[in-house]
Amino acid sequence: ARQATADKLLTPKLYKSLTEVLDLLDDIRVMKPDAAIQEVIARLQYLEYLKAYAQGNSMDFTAREENIQQLIYSASQKDTLIDYLEEAALVKEDKQDEEQTASSGINLSTIHAAKGLEFGAVFVVGCEEQLFPHWKALEEHAGIEEERRLMYVSVTRAERYLYLSCADYRKGQYNVRSRFLDEIADVLG
Repeated sequence: ARQATADKLLTPKLYKSLTEVLDLLDDIRVMKPDAAIQEVIARLQYLEYLKAYAQGNSMDFTAREENIQQLIYSASQKDTLIDYLEEAALVKEDKQDEEQTASSGINLSTIHAAKGLEFGAVFVVGCEEQLFPHWKALEEHAGIEEERRLMYVSVTRAERYLYLSCADYRKGQYNVRSRFLDEIADVLG
């Protein structure tokens, strides 16, 4: 790519685009991984792209934005891009190993992906206010109802055993149990 831009073998539009990508790669090379990801997102206007892609579906955009925030958080745990990328490669290798031995073990899934499936035992973790129900859903009655529906979906995935858990303390702050836990307890008597 560098040779092609140096020799100006490309059309002006391709030359400009490829030069921008190379400049971006040069700029992030020495950054901490989380800062590098944020720089890429900002320069590529990726959040704006996701908003347009979601086409007004705020829950879809929110889920994608949260995934990006989790990516940035995990990247902040490493000091260099090389360290982060090596860990990501190891995680991928571990995932491939797990897929080869998928006949036994556990399945980790989102509630959305588990819809229509049943499991002998189900663990629903993170049953805390601001997390489940999500803080953005608390703004509207319809948002709370959607979160309640998702809790119903998750609970009904269990064939025999259901475990609901919450953390008293997460990411440096105290948590309040999810209102859904109390609602379930009230129904069970």
